[in-house]
Amino acid sequence: MSELLNSNFEITQEQKDLVFGTSLGDAFLFTKTGKAGRYEAAHSAKQQDYLFHIYEILKIFSGSALYTCKGTNKNVHFYYRFATKTHDFFHFYVNIFYTLNPENNRYIKDVPSLDVLNEHLIPRAIAYWFMDDGAFYWGCLICTDSFSMEGLIRLKTVFLEKFNIVVSFKKIIVKDVIKSHRLYINPENCEKFVPLIKPYMLPSIFYKLPKKYR
Repeated sequence: MSELLNSNFEITQEQKDLVFGTSLGDAFLFTKTGKAGRYEAAHSAKQQDYLFHIYEILKIFSGSALYTCKGTNKNVHFYYRFATKTHDFFHFYVNIFYTLNPENNRYIKDVPSLDVLNEHLIPRAIAYWFMDDGAFYWGCLICTDSFSMEGLIRLKTVFLEKFNIVVSFKKIIVKDVIKSHRLYINPENCEKFVPLIKPYMLPSIFYKLPKKYR
């Protein structure tokens, strides 16, 4: 059951865009039943302003304030995170992003269907996705390592048909083995991609854009 079912508030379009976009990126949706879920996000100190922004938009759902954690990845570093309470609002996103693997009883995350993407992959949602997982790489690169190739093809299809933006796939090769693929938007297509998302980006995240757009 949701811990906030009795709360009287209206869910905004910005909250929907944020959860959809960041679920394509670094955010986690947790569920034990496949129904109501909770949302969690964590970012490094460099992206502190961005996580605070996310928290402010979703804090009505939050079960805790932002808190710091210490991680070790070669060097000790600190990062910020927060988690929401379980709520029916996240049910929709659990269902479109996750499927249950019966072999290990775990949920697998992948890109939603074409119908869902066509409806929900709108500029502000894409901006949140890029702020989460985007990077400057001559053009614009978006980390999509955990998604299936079928999911990436769905994304490529929607970018072309809906926004007339051509995306390609950059292979991530480790020891001569292709481990994953990332979405790449070349400089020519950045002319259409960046104006689509920049109005919704935080200035502190402009460093992820090609230099001419910062």
